[in-house]
Amino acid sequence: MAGGYKFNADLIDDLAKGRAALFLGAGVSSSATTVDGDRIKGWGDFLASQIPAITDESDRQLAQDLLDKKDYLLSCEVIKTCLGDDWDAAIAAEFQKAGTMSDLHKAILSLRQRIVITTNFDKYLESSMAAMPNTKIHPTVISDLEPDLFRLFRDDRSYIVKLHGTVDSPDKLIFAKSDYHDKAYGSWVYREFLDVMLLTHTMVFVGFSMDDPAISLLVEMYANKYKKCRPHYIFVGGSVVSRMKDISKRLRKLFIIDYDKKDNHAELLEMMQDLVLQTDDRRREIAALAVGKP
Repeated sequence: MAGGYKFNADLIDDLAKGRAALFLGAGVSSSATTVDGDRIKGWGDFLASQIPAITDESDRQLAQDLLDKKDYLLSCEVIKTCLGDDWDAAIAAEFQKAGTMSDLHKAILSLRQRIVITTNFDKYLESSMAAMPNTKIHPTVISDLEPDLFRLFRDDRSYIVKLHGTVDSPDKLIFAKSDYHDKAYGSWVYREFLDVMLLTHTMVFVGFSMDDPAISLLVEMYANKYKKCRPHYIFVGGSVVSRMKDISKRLRKLFIIDYDKKDNHAELLEMMQDLVLQTDDRRREIAALAVGKP
């Protein structure tokens, strides 16, 4: 039996009934180990690793200054422009690394939700899902945000939606400032898809910081538009003061579940594993009630 952590009953119920969707950020990919024994770089670390390749000293300093200010989008724009054709090769060298499924991947995927959304470019999610026990059918992977994306709301297939593209198509990634303008803010499919997802599913954000400007804006717009709708949930590393939790609930309809991030976010794995147990317990309760009905 589960019960080590106290989760909102609505969250458990939605997971048990398949009414949730998982939204995975870079923190999940960084839990996996590559074949060489290292970990795939996060956004900031990857950008920092590319700055030395900029030949012009003033451009190199500009990219570093922007990165120091955590203006990742603009720093990325400078780096991408300066590297030119070498940019795609740099993307491939980092994000095409093969690796093994992490315990965190396994726990998250054991929640068995039909739709998994990610902003990650790498292939860890696809390979992890293929390696899951009892996987019989591969999920449909969508990385091009075209209008036929909306078909997933009307069928019962499993999906991985790579919201910001895949390393297989570096020219289509949403990474730099101009990419956000053209492919996120400028795409009605991007905006409407997230709006419908937020309206129809309970979103569970894991390894995602809400620093992404497009997604955080759309979450806030959803909260403002649908004031009476159910909330969503985000797992956040580190202690979050109650005032910030209240603000997140009010402005974003986003319930923060914080955890101790020491030992490489070990408690997040414990939480996920317990969430799986509680969800499975609830599934059994629902099944038993259904059998008992006349």
